[in-house]
Amino acid sequence: MKISIILSAFCFVFLPLCVKAGEVPASLQTIEGTAEDVVDQLLLDLKGKVGAKQWTKVTADLNEVEKAWSKFQLQNQQNNNPGVTEKMVGAMSKAIADLKAEIAVKDDPGLAEQSANDIGYAAADLYEAYDPKIPADINRLDVSQTQILLDLKKNKAAVEGDLLQTHQAWDRVKASVLASGGKDVAAKFEKTCLPRTRLSKRGLLASCSSW
Repeated sequence: MKISIILSAFCFVFLPLCVKAGEVPASLQTIEGTAEDVVDQLLLDLKGKVGAKQWTKVTADLNEVEKAWSKFQLQNQQNNNPGVTEKMVGAMSKAIADLKAEIAVKDDPGLAEQSANDIGYAAADLYEAYDPKIPADINRLDVSQTQILLDLKKNKAAVEGDLLQTHQAWDRVKASVLASGGKDVAAKFEKTCLPRTRLSKRGLLASCSSW
């Protein structure tokens, strides 16, 4: 997906921090990255036709996510990070349980994609609990752009809200990107994001008016 290429560029902007991103538990990073792989596997065929090979891969991904989540919870019990709330833990547990149920029946790839992306949303919230040097909104940009792709397939009425979330996250993080020397990356992201606003009603996304 194009957004992943741009986010790689964001990581380049924050390169010294990407290399030393140890403040966020490795288990949580594993969950986020593996959930994104699930979405990528199931998005291979936008017509919804997912083969046995893809289901086998996402099943293995699910096992990795479950192991990492168990590890994270144990670590959190030991470290007792006050920023990790019951609501955050509940959201992640539900998203993982939903993904497990959908992979088990292999009935609707779209539902599995949604649960995997919900894991991404939950991971971004948990990232923020660790006050990471790389803003959690960078992760939210990735997840919200994926959500646009998912909703364009089956829930077009929700796209306007997805766009709003994307632009709100960008409004919050743009200053950090620019301050880190990411002027070109910011311009590239805005050029990519702006055409998506045409899917929305005119004037809905006021935050985009200055882009």
